[in-house]
Amino acid sequence: MVSPLIVLMESGGYDDQTYERIAAAIACLRRHQFDQPDLAAVARRVNLSEGQLQRLFIRWAGVSPQQFLQQLTVAAAQATMAATLNRMDVAGPVGGSGFDRRHNLSITLEALSP
Repeated sequence: MVSPLIVLMESGGYDDQTYERIAAAIACLRRHQFDQPDLAAVARRVNLSEGQLQRLFIRWAGVSPQQFLQQLTVAAAQATMAATLNRMDVAGPVGGSGFDRRHNLSITLEALSP
C-alpha cells in the first residue's frame, strides 16, 4: 500500500517551501503556546494568509492550527498536573484564561475531566 504522503509528494501537493513554512508554523505554535497566538499572528510569521495557512496546515498536520494549539495546551496542563498534583497550579502556566478553559479543553479533547 502506498502512503498518502508519498502520493501527495509525487503529485506536486508538497514542496520544500511549503514544508518549511508548516514546520515554522508548528515551531511558532510550540514556542508561543503559553501566549495562545491566533491564526493571524502565526500566518504573519510564516508569510502566508490565514486561509492559506489553515488549508496547508490541515493538509500537512491533519488538524487545524487551533486544534494543534489545543492539544499542546492540554498536554502542558497534564504534565503540570502530574508534576504538582494540584489543579489550581495549572491555571496560569499553561496559557489561556485559566483553569475553566483547561477543564473545558480536557473534556473536549480527552473526554475526561482533568
